[in-house]
Amino acid sequence: MTALIIAASVIAVITVLLLLPVTLCLTAKDGDFRSEVTLAGAIRLYPKRGKQAAPQEKTQEPETQQSNANAFLEAVQRLGLSFSEWLEVAKTAIKALGRLARKLKAPTFRFRCLISADDPYETVMRYNYANTALYTLMPLLKQRLDIEDSDVSVGTDFDSGKTAIELYAKLYLRIGALLLAPIAVLSTLVRIYFRHKIDRIKERKALKWKINSAS
Repeated sequence: MTALIIAASVIAVITVLLLLPVTLCLTAKDGDFRSEVTLAGAIRLYPKRGKQAAPQEKTQEPETQQSNANAFLEAVQRLGLSFSEWLEVAKTAIKALGRLARKLKAPTFRFRCLISADDPYETVMRYNYANTALYTLMPLLKQRLDIEDSDVSVGTDFDSGKTAIELYAKLYLRIGALLLAPIAVLSTLVRIYFRHKIDRIKERKALKWKINSAS
């Protein structure tokens, strides 16, 4: 009885954790872009509180980049997957990402754009392009992301000569859905691995049977 209670408690805790939402807040204003990731809307995962920005790393030398690429290719080759099996993995990943995108929600989406250019004609043309794109895509975004709080506007500024954009978007995805894609890909790789193991066992048995038959 105690074991059942412990097992039920563990399952309940895991279920609750998988249902917790991971929220991504995106903010852009005056050329400054910021992002923040929180768990359950309260625990900040990124950036860490009080953590200063890490110094910018030096660009890797071409030789280092080439060695990293070679190491990655060698790791891929060691998996021993055929082209058709890689296609199987890719299809699984694409399907999982599609399901993942359907789970993504954006309760808040605010976007304001003030179009400006040196030439007034260019300003009007850019405004028309931006306005058409935005009001064509917004209905689709609202439907796909279940946007409840939206404030979208596009305007023109014939004086500054510089386009200004303000963005505030809050997106969230539950941990369980977030883990869906890597778990699906991993399960496919595991299935292919055991398929290879079974094929090798069958080949050894067939070879052993031929040797015994010949003797």
